[in-house]
Amino acid sequence: MPLLSTVYGRVCDGYLEADMLRDYQIECSAAILRELVERDRSSTLAVLPTGTGKTEIFWDVADRWSSGRVMMIAHREELVFQARDRGRKWGHDADVEMAEFKAPTSLFSGSKVVVASVQSLYQESRLARYDPLEFGLLIIDEAHHSAKSCKTYSRIIQHCRQNERLKILGVSATPRRGDNLALGAVFDSLAYEYEILTTINDSWIVPVRQQYITVDGLDFSGIGTVAGDFHQARLAGMMEQDKILYKVACSTAQIAGPEPALIFAASVAPAGGIADIINGQEQCRGKAICITGDTPRQQRRELLRRF
Repeated sequence: MPLLSTVYGRVCDGYLEADMLRDYQIECSAAILRELVERDRSSTLAVLPTGTGKTEIFWDVADRWSSGRVMMIAHREELVFQARDRGRKWGHDADVEMAEFKAPTSLFSGSKVVVASVQSLYQESRLARYDPLEFGLLIIDEAHHSAKSCKTYSRIIQHCRQNERLKILGVSATPRRGDNLALGAVFDSLAYEYEILTTINDSWIVPVRQQYITVDGLDFSGIGTVAGDFHQARLAGMMEQDKILYKVACSTAQIAGPEPALIFAASVAPAGGIADIINGQEQCRGKAICITGDTPRQQRRELLRRF
């Protein structure tokens, strides 16, 4: 983005250098610290659209944090590695707690910052290794997952909150859960919100261009909704129909042309079906891959690297 290099001068490996935050990132970081430090809130939330650099913001906060160690948690392996890698831009070699990775539990043998997978850390044997009194800040990436119904998050939060001085920061692009569980159960305040239309008007994100296709026989009227979203099982069942899959897959391949594309399917079965149909076309043969929660970890890493 020419504007980026013109205004901020330096870009390192595709990321802004640590001292070159965008104006809204500076405002957001300051608002977070104001809530947690000046106003002494126990927790606060920052809401910004995907692509606006939430990781840069919470690393700025972590870098400035002086009261104990910092624990960052995320629900996807890719987000864990992203947070760890961005930390290096800030001069922090964060430790990772996830699957085969085990972080040192003491500041004397490890980093100021631990980046952990929620699914790994919430296991009692791993969580018990960490002394909550050592950690002054818990950062929750994709914080909309942390409503109280999620036992994985609640166990981690409860463990860390054994330290009465602990502060919690949540960052999210989608703060309203479909099941209507209030994030107010976890966060005391909203420190900062940057609306997506404002982001577009400020030229940080390109405008959305929608294209529609018509699929004969696709009728959502009988699916119904649960907590404001389509009934997942019924939607998946309908989207598995061959004629619907074929229209969606072929139309998407035609619109995308030679450009890389992401297709989010209703469930695993239609995702695999769409990939198979695209690969069956001569101009796209072998170019589509399907990734699901069951994809083996090493294979998933390699497929995403190729993409």
